[in-house]
Amino acid sequence: MSKVGRTCATAMMLALAAGACGQRRDFPADDQYVVPIDAYQDPGAHVAPTNDVSFQLLEAEPAGRRAWFGSAIAAAGKKCNFVTSAVLKAGDDGTDLWRVGCDNGAWLVTLAQGKTMVEICSSAPDPNCSDKLKPIRW
Repeated sequence: MSKVGRTCATAMMLALAAGACGQRRDFPADDQYVVPIDAYQDPGAHVAPTNDVSFQLLEAEPAGRRAWFGSAIAAAGKKCNFVTSAVLKAGDDGTDLWRVGCDNGAWLVTLAQGKTMVEICSSAPDPNCSDKLKPIRW
């Protein structure tokens, strides 16, 4: 490998390490770490957003998207200490459904024009609560 190639490879590894800094969360209850998932769609899914907020969230950095959903869940009076994923599951006529994974379970967040609704997936009879992206625990 040339000196330029080694320099580029080293710079890329340092950038990845720096980007991952602070992304891992320790949960002492189970002595495992949770690494957030940055994907906004399930593998193989082709879901298009139909809500202005969803368009903005898709343009945001993954950490910003997770932070927004954490705030939305808290504003709804629900508890989510750490968002592990935010996946767009469906969109139709200005109403979008997002499955949001948290350290304490999963939420179905509905973004409609001018309002946000939050339901815990364990009680939501919606197939959009299915989780094809599992958080990595180590």
